[in-house]
This record gives sequence, C-alpha cells and structure tokens, in this order.
Amino acid sequence: AKYREICEVISKAEYTPLTVEKYLSLKDKPEPFVIIRHDVDSQPEYALKMAKLENEFGIASSYYFRYIESIFLPDLIKKIAGLGHEIGYHYEVLDKASGIKEKAIQIFKEELATLRNVCDVETICAHGNTRTPWDNRDLWNYYNFEDYGIIGEAYLSINAENLLYLSDTGRSWSNKFKVKDFHNNNDLEIQIKKTEDV
Repeated sequence: AKYREICEVISKAEYTPLTVEKYLSLKDKPEPFVIIRHDVDSQPEYALKMAKLENEFGIASSYYFRYIESIFLPDLIKKIAGLGHEIGYHYEVLDKASGIKEKAIQIFKEELATLRNVCDVETICAHGNTRTPWDNRDLWNYYNFEDYGIIGEAYLSINAENLLYLSDTGRSWSNKFKVKDFHNNNDLEIQIKKTEDV
C-alpha cells in the first residue's frame, strides 16, 4: 500500500521515470527525472507485485536479479520484462569466487549468458553482501564490463554528482546503515527518516 502511494506521487509529479538503461542511453535527459531500481535479493514474488503496480501507473523501472536458485526464476523474470521493465544482472561473483578475480570473471560470463537466454540484459548492478570482505564492483578494476556487451553498471556508470541517491537497504532510509549500497560522490544527502519523507 505504501509503495502504491509512492507510484501515485511519481505519476502525478513532473518527474519522468527512467530505467538505468534508459538513463545511460539518452543523450538528452528529461528534466526532472527519477531513476527507479530494484535489487531482487530475496522474495522475487514481491518484485512481480511491484512490477505490476508500477505498470498500472505507467512507470518502467530496473529489476536486478541475483543468480541463485530462489531468485533466478525465468518465468517470473519474463513476466516482469513483459510489463515493460528492464531486467539486469545483480552480480556477486567476487563473493562466489572468494575474491579470486580470474574465477569471478568466468562466473560472471556464465551467469550473464544464462540470464540473457531469458531476456535482454544491458546493465548490471553489484550485490553488496555485508557478510563478505569483497566489494563486487572491484572486479572492474581488472576487467571492462563493456567487453561483455554491458552498457553500464548501476553504481559505477551513473554520475551521481548532481543526483540524490535514496536507498532502503537495511530496511532504513538512513545512510548510516549502508555498508556497500552507496554512491561515493553523493553530497546531496537530505534527512529522510520515514517513507512519508520520500
């Protein structure tokens, strides 16, 4: 019910909703805009409910799916894509490879290929597991995601210098609970404590 309120506000506001792919592809971006991204870490059935709700309001957003058995559900992913949403790869390959970059890139290629058998994938987004010492984004210190037909990474490719980044990671809007879910150059922090504030 609360997310329905947010979608309704977005649909009535002057903001143009963009997927990550659309933001990265457009040379002339509409002003103002909002990029909406969902990392599907667990309970993918809720992602489908949110995708249907957004579709009701004419909102297209980006859904990043982890490659684990409980999340990688091809039929569900196709349903979300069929509603006009972007599907992306929520990679956690340095975690899976215990930090070994050569093993991590092999896992990346295999999982990306499997997801691309389900639908088009043009952008990626790192999964931030707070229980591991690795930051999956560090893989791109050694490799180039563009070599794999990827146009952008949600954290690394979006210039957040003049954007406000909001995240409910850790079931909180506060940045003090964010371990790996942040943009390094986001100085536009504002005080948001409740969803009503958003």
